[in-house]
Amino acid sequence: MKDVRRSGYLSPIEILVVLVGVGALFFILVPLLYPTNVRVHTTRAQCANNLRCVGLALLMYEKDYGVFPAACTVDAEGRPLHSWRTLILPYLDEKELYSMIDLSRPWNDPVNARILNLPISVYHCPDSKSPRNMTTYQALVGPSACLAPRRPRRREEILDGPSNTLMVIEAGEDQAVPWMAPYDANEQVVLSFGPQTKRAHSTGRNAVFLDGSTRFLNVDLRPDTLRAFISIDGNEKLDEMDLE
Repeated sequence: MKDVRRSGYLSPIEILVVLVGVGALFFILVPLLYPTNVRVHTTRAQCANNLRCVGLALLMYEKDYGVFPAACTVDAEGRPLHSWRTLILPYLDEKELYSMIDLSRPWNDPVNARILNLPISVYHCPDSKSPRNMTTYQALVGPSACLAPRRPRRREEILDGPSNTLMVIEAGEDQAVPWMAPYDANEQVVLSFGPQTKRAHSTGRNAVFLDGSTRFLNVDLRPDTLRAFISIDGNEKLDEMDLE
C-alpha cells in the first residue's frame, strides 16, 4: 500500500484515524467533569464515536480488499460461520484477538467460546443494558443494502451518495446479539424501531453512513426516509430536516 505520508499529506482515512483518537480522549475526560444530564449526552456521543470507529474499520477493509466484507462468511454447505464484526477486528486494533479465532469453525463452536464471551468495548453502546459481550450495532444487510448477505459487495454497486447510505445502525435493546454472531438488521428490523422500542437513547439511535459520518436518527424518523437510507440504488431525494 502506498505510504501517502511520504509526500507530506495524510489520506482521508488517516485523517479520520486522528480525529477518532482525539474524539475518544475527549469522551473519556468530559464525563468526569460535568453533571449527570451532560454525562447522558456525552455517553450518547461515546456511542457515536464507537460507530465512527466501526465505520472507519469497514472503509479501511474496503480500501485493502477492494470490497466490503460479506455480512457473514459461510462454510461449504452455505451455513453461516462468522460476522463482519469478526472480519474487521484487525482494523480495530484487535489483531491478536482476531488471530485467536478459528474462522473455519462457527462463531459459537466450543473452540471459539472463550472469545465469544469477551467484551469488545467498541461494539457496545455505553448506555446499553445488554451484557457486555452483546451488541446492538448491526449492519444494514440485504440485496439492496450496504452489505450483501453472503458475498462481498463492491463500492461500484452502491449508486446512491455515500452520505445517504447507511452502513451500521443501533438496533433495539431487545434485538442485541453476541458481537461474534452473524445476525444483523434488514429493512424490517430498522423500520420496527419506534417509540415503544426498548432503546439505549431516549429519543432515537446513532448510525454511521458510507461516508464515515455518524448521525443521530430521531425515533419518529419517517419510514420512507429510512427506506431511502437503507437502499444503495434508489436515487431517492432526502429531506435533511428529518435529521437531528
